[in-house]
Amino acid sequence: MSDKLNALRAEIPLNGDVQAFFDELPEADKTRLAGLVLDAAAQQEAQIDEAGEAALKLVPGILRGRVKSMLFGGKS
Repeated sequence: MSDKLNALRAEIPLNGDVQAFFDELPEADKTRLAGLVLDAAAQQEAQIDEAGEAALKLVPGILRGRVKSMLFGGKS
């Protein structure tokens, strides 16, 4: 099993249908598809972070810390 597929399974729980689909693919295709899904998930996460940062710019300075904690779960 590829490292990318293991990383995908660790990051995103795969339901039975998706798991069965992956199991039917040749190893090279599993690796490629897992890599594409991981890249898409990372890109989506980056877009969400960018949107959150843009939203923070609209918040008055005194409230920014509190809103940032709500948006990002306390991460800085």
